[in-house]
Amino acid sequence: MDGATWSPPPRKQMPEFETTRYFNLAGFVEQLRALAAEVGYCITPEYRVVRNFEDKGVLEALWSAKVMIISNSMMLESCWFTGEADICESSYQEAAFHAIGALCQSHSDQLKTTPFHYHTAR
Repeated sequence: MDGATWSPPPRKQMPEFETTRYFNLAGFVEQLRALAAEVGYCITPEYRVVRNFEDKGVLEALWSAKVMIISNSMMLESCWFTGEADICESSYQEAAFHAIGALCQSHSDQLKTTPFHYHTAR
């Protein structure tokens, strides 16, 4: 060998994430909070937002969000939904939108007489 030392290729960093409940946001985030309470979830939905790393030449959303709806009841399943977008707020609004659609569909009988009967998922 000529004295040069071998080093492994640089590792891709793990994305850092932020976890929050977004109490101050309107839109689908606010609607999901109210819907989850109406359906019977006692714990406010929790959001985890991750900034994706940019690879040159790869077109993908810059932000990924996951909303987790945790149940403390045997009658309701915990669930999670994801959303992706180029803007941070849009990613968790999209995740909330998917969660609203799924909850409205799975609890349609219970929601018939509530303000949530209007949702487009029906």
